[in-house]
Amino acid sequence: MNKYSNIRGLIVTVFLSALVGVSVWAMLPTEALSTETEASPPATGESEKPRTIYYLKVKHAITPAVADYIVANVQRANRDGAECLVIMLDTPGGLLEATREIVQSIFSSSVPVVVYVAPSGARAGSAGVFITMAGHVAAMAPGTNIGAAHPVGGSGEDIKGDMRKKVENDAVAQIKSWAQQRGRNVEWVERAVRESVSITDKEAIEKNVVEINAVDLADLLKKINGREVEVSGGKKVKLNTQDAQKVELKMSLKQLIVSTISEPNVAYILLLIGMLGLFLEYVHPGTLVPGIIGGICIILFFVVQTMPINYVGVALIILAVGFFIAEIFITSFGLLTIAGLTCFVIGAVLLFDTPTSTVSVSWSVIIPGVVVMALAFLLAGFLILKTQLAKPLGGKEGLVGEFAEARTDLDPVGSVFFHGEFWTAHSQKPVKAGGKVKVLKVEHMKIEVEPVEDDNGD
Repeated sequence: MNKYSNIRGLIVTVFLSALVGVSVWAMLPTEALSTETEASPPATGESEKPRTIYYLKVKHAITPAVADYIVANVQRANRDGAECLVIMLDTPGGLLEATREIVQSIFSSSVPVVVYVAPSGARAGSAGVFITMAGHVAAMAPGTNIGAAHPVGGSGEDIKGDMRKKVENDAVAQIKSWAQQRGRNVEWVERAVRESVSITDKEAIEKNVVEINAVDLADLLKKINGREVEVSGGKKVKLNTQDAQKVELKMSLKQLIVSTISEPNVAYILLLIGMLGLFLEYVHPGTLVPGIIGGICIILFFVVQTMPINYVGVALIILAVGFFIAEIFITSFGLLTIAGLTCFVIGAVLLFDTPTSTVSVSWSVIIPGVVVMALAFLLAGFLILKTQLAKPLGGKEGLVGEFAEARTDLDPVGSVFFHGEFWTAHSQKPVKAGGKVKVLKVEHMKIEVEPVEDDNGD
Protein backbone atom coordinates (compact mmCIF):
# COMPACT_ATOMS: atom_id res chain seq x y z
CA MET A 1 0.00 0.00 0.00
CA ASN A 2 2.88 2.40 0.75
CA LYS A 3 4.20 1.98 -2.78
CA TYR A 4 0.88 2.97 -4.38
CA SER A 5 0.39 5.79 -1.88
CA ASN A 6 3.78 7.21 -2.89
CA ILE A 7 2.88 6.97 -6.57
CA ARG A 8 -0.44 8.73 -5.96
CA GLY A 9 1.30 11.41 -3.93
CA LEU A 10 3.79 11.97 -6.76
CA ILE A 11 0.99 12.30 -9.32
CA VAL A 12 -0.87 14.81 -7.14
CA THR A 13 2.34 16.82 -6.58
CA VAL A 14 3.11 16.97 -10.32
CA PHE A 15 -0.43 18.04 -11.22
CA LEU A 16 -0.61 20.67 -8.50
CA SER A 17 2.82 22.04 -9.43
CA ALA A 18 1.76 22.28 -13.06
CA LEU A 19 -1.48 23.97 -12.04
CA VAL A 20 0.31 26.58 -9.94
CA GLY A 21 2.76 27.20 -12.78
CA VAL A 22 -0.02 27.71 -15.34
CA SER A 23 -1.96 30.02 -13.01
CA VAL A 24 1.07 32.19 -12.21
CA TRP A 25 2.15 32.22 -15.86
CA ALA A 26 -1.33 33.26 -17.00
CA MET A 27 -1.26 36.24 -14.63
CA LEU A 28 2.18 37.50 -15.66
CA PRO A 29 2.40 40.70 -17.76
CA THR A 30 1.92 39.93 -21.44
CA GLU A 31 5.07 41.63 -22.62
CA ALA A 32 7.19 39.36 -20.46
CA LEU A 33 6.07 36.34 -22.47
CA SER A 34 5.10 37.64 -25.90
CA THR A 35 7.11 36.39 -28.83
CA GLU A 36 7.37 37.74 -32.33
CA THR A 37 5.56 35.67 -34.88
CA GLU A 38 7.52 37.20 -37.73
CA ALA A 39 10.96 38.69 -37.59
CA SER A 40 11.25 42.41 -38.18
CA PRO A 41 12.58 43.15 -41.67
CA PRO A 42 16.32 43.53 -41.92
CA ALA A 43 17.76 46.96 -42.49
CA THR A 44 18.58 47.73 -46.13
CA GLY A 45 21.28 50.16 -45.19
CA GLU A 46 23.01 51.52 -42.14
CA SER A 47 21.62 55.08 -42.54
CA GLU A 48 18.18 54.08 -43.89
CA LYS A 49 15.55 53.05 -41.40
CA PRO A 50 13.22 50.33 -42.77
CA ARG A 51 9.53 51.19 -42.86
CA THR A 52 7.34 48.57 -41.25
CA ILE A 53 3.58 48.19 -41.17
CA TYR A 54 2.26 46.06 -38.36
CA TYR A 55 -1.15 44.44 -38.68
CA LEU A 56 -3.21 42.16 -36.47
CA LYS A 57 -6.46 40.23 -36.88
CA VAL A 58 -9.25 40.34 -34.31
CA LYS A 59 -11.95 37.70 -34.84
CA HIS A 60 -13.27 37.48 -31.32
CA ALA A 61 -15.64 39.23 -28.97
CA ILE A 62 -13.91 42.13 -27.25
CA THR A 63 -12.81 40.67 -23.92
CA PRO A 64 -10.02 41.78 -21.55
CA ALA A 65 -7.75 39.18 -23.17
CA VAL A 66 -8.38 40.66 -26.64
CA ALA A 67 -7.90 44.17 -25.22
CA ASP A 68 -4.56 43.05 -23.78
CA TYR A 69 -3.56 41.73 -27.22
CA ILE A 70 -4.43 44.99 -29.01
CA VAL A 71 -3.03 47.35 -26.36
CA ALA A 72 0.26 45.43 -26.16
CA ASN A 73 0.71 45.68 -29.93
CA VAL A 74 -0.21 49.37 -30.06
CA GLN A 75 2.57 49.88 -27.53
CA ARG A 76 4.92 47.70 -29.57
CA ALA A 77 4.17 49.67 -32.74
CA ASN A 78 5.07 52.87 -30.87
CA ARG A 79 8.19 51.33 -29.36
CA ASP A 80 9.41 50.01 -32.72
CA GLY A 81 8.51 53.17 -34.62
CA ALA A 82 6.23 51.42 -37.09
CA GLU A 83 4.76 53.35 -40.00
CA CYS A 84 1.29 52.40 -38.81
CA LEU A 85 -0.69 49.62 -37.13
CA VAL A 86 -3.66 48.08 -38.95
CA ILE A 87 -6.35 46.36 -36.86
CA MET A 88 -8.34 44.01 -39.10
CA LEU A 89 -11.59 43.84 -37.17
CA ASP A 90 -14.41 41.29 -37.21
CA THR A 91 -16.34 41.28 -33.94
CA PRO A 92 -19.93 40.95 -32.73
CA GLY A 93 -19.18 43.24 -29.77
CA GLY A 94 -17.95 42.76 -26.26
CA LEU A 95 -17.28 44.48 -22.97
CA LEU A 96 -17.33 48.27 -22.72
CA GLU A 97 -14.52 48.33 -20.16
CA ALA A 98 -12.25 46.31 -22.42
CA THR A 99 -13.25 48.55 -25.35
CA ARG A 100 -12.30 51.66 -23.38
CA GLU A 101 -8.81 50.25 -22.79
CA ILE A 102 -8.35 49.73 -26.51
CA VAL A 103 -9.66 53.20 -27.38
CA GLN A 104 -7.43 54.87 -24.78
CA SER A 105 -4.36 53.14 -26.21
CA ILE A 106 -5.28 54.29 -29.72
CA PHE A 107 -5.78 57.92 -28.68
CA SER A 108 -2.48 57.93 -26.79
CA SER A 109 -0.59 56.41 -29.74
CA SER A 110 1.97 58.46 -31.65
CA VAL A 111 1.80 55.85 -34.43
CA PRO A 112 -1.32 56.00 -36.67
CA VAL A 113 -3.78 53.18 -35.99
CA VAL A 114 -5.96 52.11 -38.91
CA VAL A 115 -9.14 50.18 -38.04
CA TYR A 116 -10.14 48.06 -41.03
CA VAL A 117 -13.41 46.07 -40.87
CA ALA A 118 -12.40 43.04 -42.92
CA PRO A 119 -12.48 40.60 -44.64
CA SER A 120 -15.70 40.55 -46.69
CA GLY A 121 -18.55 39.29 -44.53
CA ALA A 122 -17.03 40.74 -41.36
CA ARG A 123 -18.84 43.14 -39.04
CA ALA A 124 -18.04 45.78 -36.48
CA GLY A 125 -20.93 45.30 -34.12
CA SER A 126 -21.50 47.03 -30.79
CA ALA A 127 -18.03 47.49 -29.26
CA GLY A 128 -16.58 47.26 -32.78
CA VAL A 129 -18.24 50.60 -33.64
CA PHE A 130 -16.46 52.30 -30.73
CA ILE A 131 -13.07 50.91 -31.79
CA THR A 132 -13.64 51.92 -35.43
CA MET A 133 -14.53 55.49 -34.42
CA ALA A 134 -11.31 55.72 -32.39
CA GLY A 135 -9.05 54.78 -35.33
CA HIS A 136 -6.97 57.51 -36.94
CA VAL A 137 -8.22 56.03 -40.21
CA ALA A 138 -11.41 53.97 -40.54
CA ALA A 139 -11.92 51.59 -43.45
CA MET A 140 -14.25 48.76 -44.49
CA ALA A 141 -14.05 45.92 -46.98
CA PRO A 142 -16.88 45.29 -49.47
CA GLY A 143 -19.67 43.16 -48.02
CA THR A 144 -19.11 44.26 -44.42
CA ASN A 145 -21.38 46.15 -42.03
CA ILE A 146 -21.09 48.35 -38.97
CA GLY A 147 -23.53 49.38 -36.24
CA ALA A 148 -25.96 48.01 -33.64
CA ALA A 149 -23.99 49.54 -30.78
CA HIS A 150 -26.82 49.74 -28.25
CA PRO A 151 -25.64 48.34 -24.88
CA VAL A 152 -27.47 45.18 -23.83
CA GLY A 153 -27.27 42.61 -21.04
CA GLY A 154 -25.05 39.55 -21.19
CA SER A 155 -27.76 37.28 -22.61
CA GLY A 156 -28.82 39.84 -25.22
CA GLU A 157 -31.77 41.31 -23.32
CA ASP A 158 -32.46 45.04 -23.13
CA ILE A 159 -31.25 46.81 -20.00
CA LYS A 160 -34.17 48.23 -18.04
CA GLY A 161 -34.79 51.26 -15.84
CA ASP A 162 -32.27 53.82 -14.68
CA MET A 163 -29.33 51.56 -15.49
CA ARG A 164 -30.30 51.66 -19.17
CA LYS A 165 -30.25 55.47 -19.23
CA LYS A 166 -26.98 55.61 -17.36
CA VAL A 167 -25.16 53.11 -19.60
CA GLU A 168 -26.70 54.45 -22.81
CA ASN A 169 -25.97 58.14 -22.11
CA ASP A 170 -22.41 57.34 -21.06
CA ALA A 171 -21.83 55.34 -24.25
CA VAL A 172 -23.36 58.07 -26.45
CA ALA A 173 -21.23 60.80 -24.90
CA GLN A 174 -18.06 58.81 -25.41
CA ILE A 175 -18.64 57.73 -28.98
CA LYS A 176 -19.81 61.22 -30.06
CA SER A 177 -16.64 62.70 -28.59
CA TRP A 178 -14.46 60.21 -30.46
CA ALA A 179 -16.32 60.62 -33.77
CA GLN A 180 -16.13 64.41 -33.50
CA GLN A 181 -12.42 64.31 -32.83
CA ARG A 182 -11.89 62.15 -35.93
CA GLY A 183 -14.26 64.29 -38.06
CA ARG A 184 -16.87 61.59 -38.55
CA ASN A 185 -20.69 61.55 -38.53
CA VAL A 186 -21.68 62.36 -34.96
CA GLU A 187 -25.43 62.04 -35.59
CA TRP A 188 -25.13 58.53 -37.01
CA VAL A 189 -22.98 57.16 -34.18
CA GLU A 190 -25.56 58.43 -31.68
CA ARG A 191 -28.30 56.59 -33.59
CA ALA A 192 -26.10 53.47 -33.67
CA VAL A 193 -26.06 53.49 -29.87
CA ARG A 194 -29.61 54.64 -29.12
CA GLU A 195 -31.46 52.91 -31.97
CA SER A 196 -29.06 50.05 -32.88
CA VAL A 197 -28.96 51.09 -36.54
CA SER A 198 -26.54 49.24 -38.81
CA ILE A 199 -25.25 50.14 -42.29
CA THR A 200 -23.24 48.56 -45.10
CA ASP A 201 -19.75 49.58 -46.18
CA LYS A 202 -21.09 51.71 -49.06
CA GLU A 203 -23.55 53.51 -46.80
CA ALA A 204 -20.76 54.07 -44.27
CA ILE A 205 -18.71 55.87 -46.95
CA GLU A 206 -21.70 57.98 -48.03
CA LYS A 207 -22.58 58.95 -44.44
CA ASN A 208 -18.96 59.77 -43.50
CA VAL A 209 -18.80 57.02 -40.90
CA VAL A 210 -15.58 55.64 -42.42
CA GLU A 211 -13.21 57.12 -44.98
CA ILE A 212 -12.04 54.23 -47.14
CA ASN A 213 -13.48 51.18 -48.88
CA ALA A 214 -10.69 48.68 -49.61
CA VAL A 215 -10.82 45.20 -51.11
CA ASP A 216 -7.90 43.81 -49.09
CA LEU A 217 -4.91 44.88 -47.03
CA ALA A 218 -2.78 45.70 -50.07
CA ASP A 219 -5.56 47.88 -51.49
CA LEU A 220 -5.96 49.59 -48.12
CA LEU A 221 -2.26 50.44 -47.86
CA LYS A 222 -2.32 51.83 -51.38
CA LYS A 223 -5.31 54.09 -50.60
CA ILE A 224 -4.01 55.45 -47.29
CA ASN A 225 -0.56 56.23 -48.72
CA GLY A 226 0.06 59.97 -48.43
CA ARG A 227 -2.88 60.56 -46.08
CA GLU A 228 -2.18 62.96 -43.21
CA VAL A 229 -3.56 62.16 -39.75
CA GLU A 230 -3.31 63.75 -36.31
CA VAL A 231 -1.87 61.52 -33.61
CA SER A 232 -1.33 61.94 -29.87
CA GLY A 233 -0.19 65.41 -28.84
CA GLY A 234 -1.72 67.05 -31.95
CA LYS A 235 1.21 65.99 -34.12
CA LYS A 236 0.51 65.66 -37.85
CA VAL A 237 1.82 62.47 -39.46
CA LYS A 238 1.84 61.71 -43.19
CA LEU A 239 1.46 58.00 -43.96
CA ASN A 240 4.06 56.49 -46.25
CA THR A 241 2.86 52.92 -46.80
CA GLN A 242 4.13 52.33 -50.32
CA ASP A 243 6.51 49.36 -50.51
CA ALA A 244 6.67 49.08 -46.72
CA GLN A 245 7.34 45.72 -45.09
CA LYS A 246 4.17 44.11 -43.65
CA VAL A 247 4.48 42.13 -40.39
CA GLU A 248 1.56 40.27 -38.78
CA LEU A 249 1.46 40.34 -35.00
CA LYS A 250 -0.24 37.22 -33.72
CA MET A 251 -1.36 36.44 -30.20
CA SER A 252 1.32 35.13 -27.87
CA LEU A 253 0.73 31.67 -26.44
CA LYS A 254 -0.32 33.19 -23.12
CA GLN A 255 -2.77 35.59 -24.80
CA LEU A 256 -4.19 32.76 -26.91
CA ILE A 257 -4.78 30.52 -23.87
CA VAL A 258 -6.34 33.29 -21.77
CA SER A 259 -8.46 34.44 -24.71
CA THR A 260 -9.69 30.89 -25.34
CA ILE A 261 -10.52 30.29 -21.68
CA SER A 262 -12.27 33.67 -21.55
CA GLU A 263 -14.64 32.74 -24.36
CA PRO A 264 -18.06 32.37 -22.65
CA ASN A 265 -18.76 28.96 -24.22
CA VAL A 266 -15.34 27.57 -23.25
CA ALA A 267 -15.60 29.01 -19.73
CA TYR A 268 -19.03 27.41 -19.28
CA ILE A 269 -17.71 24.02 -20.43
CA LEU A 270 -14.74 24.36 -18.03
CA LEU A 271 -17.15 24.98 -15.17
CA LEU A 272 -19.25 21.93 -16.09
CA ILE A 273 -16.21 19.64 -16.41
CA GLY A 274 -14.90 20.92 -13.08
CA MET A 275 -18.13 20.19 -11.24
CA LEU A 276 -18.55 16.80 -12.90
CA GLY A 277 -14.96 15.85 -12.02
CA LEU A 278 -15.41 16.81 -8.37
CA PHE A 279 -18.69 14.89 -8.22
CA LEU A 280 -17.07 11.74 -9.64
CA GLU A 281 -14.29 12.06 -7.07
CA TYR A 282 -16.97 12.35 -4.37
CA VAL A 283 -18.77 9.23 -5.61
CA HIS A 284 -15.52 7.24 -6.02
CA PRO A 285 -13.06 8.73 -3.48
CA GLY A 286 -9.43 7.95 -4.12
CA THR A 287 -9.75 7.81 -7.92
CA LEU A 288 -7.73 11.07 -8.03
CA VAL A 289 -7.86 11.74 -11.80
CA PRO A 290 -11.45 13.11 -11.94
CA GLY A 291 -10.83 15.18 -8.82
CA ILE A 292 -7.57 16.62 -10.15
CA ILE A 293 -9.05 17.45 -13.56
CA GLY A 294 -12.14 18.92 -11.92
CA GLY A 295 -10.06 21.02 -9.54
CA ILE A 296 -7.88 22.35 -12.37
CA CYS A 297 -10.93 23.30 -14.44
CA ILE A 298 -12.60 25.08 -11.51
CA ILE A 299 -9.42 27.02 -10.67
CA LEU A 300 -8.86 27.98 -14.32
CA PHE A 301 -12.45 29.21 -14.51
CA PHE A 302 -12.08 31.54 -11.53
CA VAL A 303 -8.35 32.46 -11.64
CA VAL A 304 -7.66 32.89 -15.36
CA GLN A 305 -11.19 34.08 -16.19
CA THR A 306 -11.09 37.70 -17.41
CA MET A 307 -14.79 38.00 -18.17
CA PRO A 308 -17.04 39.63 -15.57
CA ILE A 309 -18.74 36.68 -13.86
CA ASN A 310 -22.26 36.97 -12.52
CA TYR A 311 -22.05 34.98 -9.29
CA VAL A 312 -25.82 34.53 -9.21
CA GLY A 313 -25.37 32.35 -12.31
CA VAL A 314 -22.53 30.41 -10.65
CA ALA A 315 -24.64 29.90 -7.51
CA LEU A 316 -27.57 28.58 -9.58
CA ILE A 317 -25.31 26.08 -11.37
CA ILE A 318 -23.91 24.88 -8.03
CA LEU A 319 -27.47 24.61 -6.69
CA ALA A 320 -28.39 22.53 -9.76
CA VAL A 321 -25.56 20.11 -8.97
CA GLY A 322 -26.87 19.90 -5.39
CA PHE A 323 -30.34 19.02 -6.67
CA PHE A 324 -28.91 16.29 -8.91
CA ILE A 325 -26.92 14.79 -6.03
CA ALA A 326 -29.98 14.92 -3.76
CA GLU A 327 -32.03 13.11 -6.43
CA ILE A 328 -29.66 10.16 -6.12
CA PHE A 329 -30.37 9.69 -2.42
CA ILE A 330 -33.91 11.09 -2.05
CA THR A 331 -37.04 9.77 -3.74
CA SER A 332 -38.60 12.93 -5.23
CA PHE A 333 -40.27 11.35 -8.29
CA GLY A 334 -38.18 13.57 -10.59
CA LEU A 335 -38.94 16.93 -8.93
CA LEU A 336 -35.33 17.50 -7.85
CA THR A 337 -34.11 16.65 -11.36
CA ILE A 338 -36.52 19.16 -12.91
CA ALA A 339 -35.40 21.80 -10.38
CA GLY A 340 -31.76 21.01 -11.20
CA LEU A 341 -32.31 21.34 -14.96
CA THR A 342 -34.12 24.65 -14.46
CA CYS A 343 -31.32 26.05 -12.30
CA PHE A 344 -28.72 24.85 -14.81
CA VAL A 345 -30.36 26.65 -17.73
CA ILE A 346 -30.99 29.91 -15.84
CA GLY A 347 -27.49 29.81 -14.34
CA ALA A 348 -25.90 29.38 -17.77
CA VAL A 349 -27.90 32.30 -19.18
CA LEU A 350 -26.92 34.56 -16.26
CA LEU A 351 -23.28 33.40 -16.05
CA PHE A 352 -21.88 36.48 -17.84
CA ASP A 353 -24.94 38.71 -17.56
CA THR A 354 -23.66 42.17 -16.55
CA PRO A 355 -24.83 45.64 -17.61
CA THR A 356 -21.68 46.33 -19.65
CA SER A 357 -21.45 42.93 -21.34
CA THR A 358 -22.70 41.93 -24.77
CA VAL A 359 -21.41 38.35 -24.65
CA SER A 360 -23.18 35.28 -23.37
CA VAL A 361 -23.11 31.49 -23.47
CA SER A 362 -24.58 30.15 -26.71
CA TRP A 363 -27.77 28.08 -26.54
CA SER A 364 -26.03 25.52 -28.77
CA VAL A 365 -23.64 24.96 -25.84
CA ILE A 366 -26.11 25.40 -22.96
CA ILE A 367 -28.56 22.72 -24.12
CA PRO A 368 -25.99 19.92 -24.80
CA GLY A 369 -24.19 20.86 -21.56
CA VAL A 370 -27.36 20.52 -19.51
CA VAL A 371 -28.26 17.22 -21.21
CA VAL A 372 -24.78 15.75 -20.65
CA MET A 373 -24.69 16.79 -16.99
CA ALA A 374 -28.20 15.46 -16.36
CA LEU A 375 -27.35 12.12 -18.01
CA ALA A 376 -24.09 11.91 -16.03
CA PHE A 377 -25.86 12.38 -12.70
CA LEU A 378 -28.70 10.03 -13.66
CA LEU A 379 -26.17 7.37 -14.66
CA ALA A 380 -24.29 7.85 -11.40
CA GLY A 381 -27.57 7.55 -9.49
CA PHE A 382 -28.49 4.38 -11.37
CA LEU A 383 -25.11 2.79 -10.63
CA ILE A 384 -25.35 3.71 -6.94
CA LEU A 385 -28.88 2.31 -6.74
CA LYS A 386 -27.83 -0.84 -8.54
CA THR A 387 -24.97 -1.30 -6.09
CA GLN A 388 -27.30 -0.84 -3.15
CA LEU A 389 -29.82 -3.37 -4.49
CA ALA A 390 -27.27 -5.93 -5.69
CA LYS A 391 -26.66 -9.09 -3.72
CA PRO A 392 -23.63 -8.65 -1.42
CA LEU A 393 -20.53 -10.46 -2.61
CA GLY A 394 -18.77 -10.71 0.73
CA GLY A 395 -19.39 -11.01 4.48
CA LYS A 396 -22.32 -12.87 6.04
CA GLU A 397 -24.80 -11.37 3.59
CA GLY A 398 -22.81 -12.67 0.66
CA LEU A 399 -23.20 -16.27 1.88
CA VAL A 400 -26.99 -16.25 1.89
CA GLY A 401 -28.43 -18.07 -1.11
CA GLU A 402 -25.30 -20.13 -1.74
CA PHE A 403 -25.40 -23.96 -1.89
CA ALA A 404 -23.54 -26.48 0.31
CA GLU A 405 -23.21 -30.26 0.74
CA ALA A 406 -24.25 -32.08 3.92
CA ARG A 407 -21.37 -34.18 5.22
CA THR A 408 -23.42 -35.63 8.10
CA ASP A 409 -27.12 -36.11 8.63
CA LEU A 410 -28.87 -32.89 9.59
CA ASP A 411 -31.52 -33.88 12.14
CA PRO A 412 -31.75 -31.04 12.83
CA VAL A 413 -28.03 -30.16 13.42
CA GLY A 414 -25.07 -31.52 11.53
CA SER A 415 -22.05 -30.59 9.41
CA VAL A 416 -21.93 -29.18 5.86
CA PHE A 417 -19.03 -28.49 3.52
CA PHE A 418 -19.20 -24.92 2.26
CA HIS A 419 -16.61 -22.67 0.54
CA GLY A 420 -13.82 -25.12 1.34
CA GLU A 421 -14.74 -25.29 5.04
CA PHE A 422 -16.87 -27.38 7.40
CA TRP A 423 -19.73 -25.46 8.95
CA THR A 424 -22.20 -26.37 11.70
CA ALA A 425 -25.63 -26.24 10.10
CA HIS A 426 -29.20 -26.36 11.29
CA SER A 427 -32.16 -27.49 9.17
CA GLN A 428 -35.88 -27.50 9.93
CA LYS A 429 -36.25 -30.53 7.66
CA PRO A 430 -34.10 -33.67 7.87
CA VAL A 431 -31.23 -33.92 5.37
CA LYS A 432 -29.24 -37.05 4.65
CA ALA A 433 -25.46 -36.96 4.37
CA GLY A 434 -24.45 -36.02 0.79
CA GLY A 435 -27.61 -34.02 0.20
CA LYS A 436 -27.61 -30.48 -1.21
CA VAL A 437 -28.73 -27.60 0.99
CA LYS A 438 -29.25 -23.87 0.51
CA VAL A 439 -28.00 -21.28 3.00
CA LEU A 440 -30.83 -19.20 4.52
CA LYS A 441 -29.12 -17.39 7.36
CA VAL A 442 -25.69 -16.97 8.95
CA GLU A 443 -25.25 -16.46 12.69
CA HIS A 444 -21.71 -16.37 14.00
CA MET A 445 -20.20 -19.69 12.85
CA LYS A 446 -23.54 -21.49 12.46
CA ILE A 447 -25.76 -21.42 9.36
CA GLU A 448 -29.45 -22.07 8.82
CA VAL A 449 -30.13 -24.21 5.72
CA GLU A 450 -32.91 -25.97 3.89
CA PRO A 451 -32.77 -29.05 1.65
CA VAL A 452 -32.67 -28.59 -2.10
CA GLU A 453 -34.84 -31.10 -3.92
CA ASP A 454 -33.41 -30.32 -7.36
CA ASP A 455 -29.65 -30.58 -7.71
CA ASN A 456 -29.77 -28.23 -10.70
CA GLY A 457 -29.70 -25.41 -8.21
CA ASP A 458 -26.01 -26.02 -7.60
